[in-house]
Amino acid sequence: MSATAPKLRVRLKRFSADVRFRSIEGIDKVWRALGGPVAPMRADALMQQAREATGLDDFGPPEFLEGLRRLAQAVNEHKKTNRTGRMLQREEAVARLCYRLRLVDYMKRFDDIERQEIQRPVYIIAPPRSGTTMLHHVMASDKRFRYPRSWEIHQAPPAEPAFVNDPAYFHSDPRAKRAFENAQDLTPRRAGFQAIHLSDPDGPEECYPFMQSTFATTRPALNSRVASYQQFLREQGDDFFDAAFAFYVNHLKLLQWWAPQGRWLFKAPGYGNNLGSITRQFPDCRIIQLHRPVEKALPSACSLYRWVRRISEHDFDPHLLGRDVVEQTAFYMERVAGFREQLDPKSFLDIRYEDLMSDPHGQLQRIYDHIDMPLDDTATAAHKNWIANNPPKKRGHHRYDAKTFGLTSDDFARLSRFHEKYL
Repeated sequence: MSATAPKLRVRLKRFSADVRFRSIEGIDKVWRALGGPVAPMRADALMQQAREATGLDDFGPPEFLEGLRRLAQAVNEHKKTNRTGRMLQREEAVARLCYRLRLVDYMKRFDDIERQEIQRPVYIIAPPRSGTTMLHHVMASDKRFRYPRSWEIHQAPPAEPAFVNDPAYFHSDPRAKRAFENAQDLTPRRAGFQAIHLSDPDGPEECYPFMQSTFATTRPALNSRVASYQQFLREQGDDFFDAAFAFYVNHLKLLQWWAPQGRWLFKAPGYGNNLGSITRQFPDCRIIQLHRPVEKALPSACSLYRWVRRISEHDFDPHLLGRDVVEQTAFYMERVAGFREQLDPKSFLDIRYEDLMSDPHGQLQRIYDHIDMPLDDTATAAHKNWIANNPPKKRGHHRYDAKTFGLTSDDFARLSRFHEKYL
């Protein structure tokens, strides 16, 4: 075989992936011009697709159904969502339903999964674009932590488990192999996204998909506008989120049963909505909250959303996106502030983004003190190595500005007061 053949295959895959999106966008424009009908997103159809993909039919506790129905309704209501947006929402919903089916099946077949205990987990929280990804990766370089890997989260388990409690799991599981192969296919769109958000197939990943399998997270808003679904979530009380989080914990038990490694380390911006559920489920958890000036974090978050929304909506309106992100962030911060008034302040450590970037090792010492874990020479060397190998802008420059999204000084003033309370 020619030495150039593998490179050619990669280039062809990159080309075909980009053409796929462009073709869908072009077909959507023609279809709309002809007045063609748009198939609605339906909860029952999504569930049937997941059943057919897995050969399973037990989805577990039914609390997720209302969230799934509300999500489908919200997608259908937003008339600007094009075929790409609907495809993204359908594919992600089916993927989460497939994962749910596999999880329930595993738990029925392997009693040891339910008996797993998650002890003293560490959670990194903050509004989006506040440095949580960087901190997650730095801390995950300490091999004493167990973190959800990207391929463990985004791909449903195989029908039969392999490499249970075997170190080979982390590189020989078929999901890991697929993820490593796909990572080589760095299309221009994926390369552009890497400049915004670091994603490593074997690296730590925020585990929002585990909450998404309960349809109790705002994550679908990244794919397209789902205003009524987000409003539905804002109206839910503790019972709703406690039930969702209880099922989320089953995902963690599965991963720990499969490959126990160390202390759990999690991060996700959306966890602020679930702090009450987290602390009720894990009273011994430790929480690290990052604080970045909203003048930087807010337009950066809008830019992240725009990266997907502008291909999933026709006549994309960046100012409408800006309003959505402001309201979503305000709700998040109000929820966090409300929970923190009720919870033990000793569970929390507040860190300024600027301090983390200017003195990462000093802030890591504070973090390790907070989580009652010695910061030894091995961990320090691993931290320094990751930081040295991942300088800012290594994967490209992320450019954004507030005016593009209609963000104002009033927006910044409104949201800044939540940070000031803890710093």
